[in-house]
Amino acid sequence: MDYKVALMPLDKNHIFTNCIVFAEKTRRYARVGDTIYVCDSSDEARVATTAAAEKTVQMSAVQREASKVSLGDVARIEFFDAPPPHLNVKKVDTIYVSVASLNAHAPVREIRADHLMLKLVSVLNDHILGIGQAVIIEMQGKKVIVTVTLENDAKYSLVHVQTIFKLSSKSIALIGNKEPMFTNKFENLGIGGLEKQFASIFRRVFTSRSIPHHVITKMNIKHVKGMLLYGPPGTGKTLLARQIGQMLKCVTPIIVNGPEILNKYVGQSEENIRNLFKCAEKEQAESGVNSKLHLIIFDEIDAICKRRGSTDSGTGTNDSIVNQLLSKMDGVNSLENILVIGMTNRRDMIDDALLRPGRFEVQIELNLPDEEGREQILRIHTRSMRQNELLHESVDLAHLSQQTRNYSGAELEGLVKSASSLALLRAMQSVGDVESFDEKALVIKSEDFEGALADVRPAFGAAAMNDAAVSAPLKIESLDALVAKCASLLDRGEALETVLLEGNHGCGKTSIAMQIVARRSYPYVRVISPEKMVGHSEQAKLALITKVFEDSYKSPCSCIVLDDLERLIEYVRVGPRFSNAILQCLLVLVKKQPPAGHRLLVVGTTSIVREMEPLELSEAFQNEEHVPQITAVEKVKICIERGVDMRHIDTLREQWKLEQPLKSFLSSLGASSLGAYGTNTV
Repeated sequence: MDYKVALMPLDKNHIFTNCIVFAEKTRRYARVGDTIYVCDSSDEARVATTAAAEKTVQMSAVQREASKVSLGDVARIEFFDAPPPHLNVKKVDTIYVSVASLNAHAPVREIRADHLMLKLVSVLNDHILGIGQAVIIEMQGKKVIVTVTLENDAKYSLVHVQTIFKLSSKSIALIGNKEPMFTNKFENLGIGGLEKQFASIFRRVFTSRSIPHHVITKMNIKHVKGMLLYGPPGTGKTLLARQIGQMLKCVTPIIVNGPEILNKYVGQSEENIRNLFKCAEKEQAESGVNSKLHLIIFDEIDAICKRRGSTDSGTGTNDSIVNQLLSKMDGVNSLENILVIGMTNRRDMIDDALLRPGRFEVQIELNLPDEEGREQILRIHTRSMRQNELLHESVDLAHLSQQTRNYSGAELEGLVKSASSLALLRAMQSVGDVESFDEKALVIKSEDFEGALADVRPAFGAAAMNDAAVSAPLKIESLDALVAKCASLLDRGEALETVLLEGNHGCGKTSIAMQIVARRSYPYVRVISPEKMVGHSEQAKLALITKVFEDSYKSPCSCIVLDDLERLIEYVRVGPRFSNAILQCLLVLVKKQPPAGHRLLVVGTTSIVREMEPLELSEAFQNEEHVPQITAVEKVKICIERGVDMRHIDTLREQWKLEQPLKSFLSSLGASSLGAYGTNTV
């Protein structure tokens, strides 16, 4: 529609905004040239329209200049409530603007930057800004022009309440325009699900470095010099350390892989450690308290900082490396301008002296992401797909995050890659020729992610049920009640619940344990059975059992099945003989409480519960349930359900000592139950 350009009303409600004024109420937004404004209406505009006998739009001088129109011109205006796709309007978290004085004869010398940013958010919330678009802002009598200077990843930027305005000015002093050490938009950094860890790092490590040095001197405290990031593989330790190095105003970080320090020549490994601190030592000697922060990042630090005395090498190189690192971080001539970040997934291997205050005193555990964190990570890895409209609208990232329990950040990235490969294969098959590949045919759909879920399995996910020799489920009412009772143990709200299933050989203890697992769909399930340990040494068995329990603590809800306890501890009646090391390991781990916020169910099975009592193993379990031997009639039902050849029923009858006539019993079940067997097979 065409409108004649007129003067803006002189009231503050319209001059100091990003609105243009019409006589009548229109839609939410109006596009004039390449600039988008919010629409408003006023009585003055209504009078002006009546006097001119044609439709008018009232715009300020700054708006007319941005839209490249003049007073009296007829402007073509496009109205809309929701931005159409062709305008490429996107909700952004950061907008870069420049600030200048409105009046050159009475220039503004300084202005509070933090107050101006709050003003911009309140005035421009839900507005759409393009490159070169300018807005007049008044603050405490000071009038400035704020102009959008830098384009983000979209042609137009939609402002929301959490948008951060990055201010710059050549002529005005921006007081309080200090660059924040950390941004609260972690998705922009490529990090998801680590907000709590970031908050802890900022509070404990960087708060003291962000305030003036004389305040720290009065408080008589020292800066944190070391931080240890530990957790399962793929949880973002290296990524977090890299982002810290990029965000901090420090000297270019030194990134060292642990094994790179080692050298075959005597004393060379220790010299490699000293060389890492040379630049920091030189700058502190020259600049003192004004020295910049030097960041040193050790990846796989457990390779060089093992417990002293734990290695049997004759050179003692590992011990010397630990000693050298200790002296540099917290020795007599220790430095205040360094921060050493170590990363490992084996915190238990690190020398204890490195973990005390003054060394790696801040220890941050990076666990598997929760549901909200997984959604953030998926949004990060699909951001480019969404921006380029390659992600189908059927893909629900929130639902996908619910399906990916126990996935690490690296595994979620692999999931997106696998889904992309399926979409690429489908697109290539549709065209048949690589040279004629059409980008428009490439769309990642929800079924691609369903296929990727089958390809990419979490390392800490539920184990396959065929890991243990499990018979088919038993459909017996008495046993089904036992399964329901055991499966509901965690409903009582306890962090740790343990139950021991005892009964005769072949009564179905392992099957019941598997049904308990299936009833609740635990995200982490592991079955420790004697079959997996055949040929293992005692130490190997101890390591396997300990690792299973330690991994279970990384999942919010876990279940561990200790199948056939007497075989696990190598118990035999002659003697009796058993492995005391494995027994003591189980006694400790079965009673150990999981970390706060985590829940664990341990199910054990045994056929000789009386022999377990002197060993105190049965007492380690909070609950004990007897699994009864099923009756012969129930066995016949099971045979029918499983499709056992009923021609061998006479042999089964003698084995089960069944007194009831089989033919009459089977006839009472009915033909539908007998299925294809009929009465001729009896």
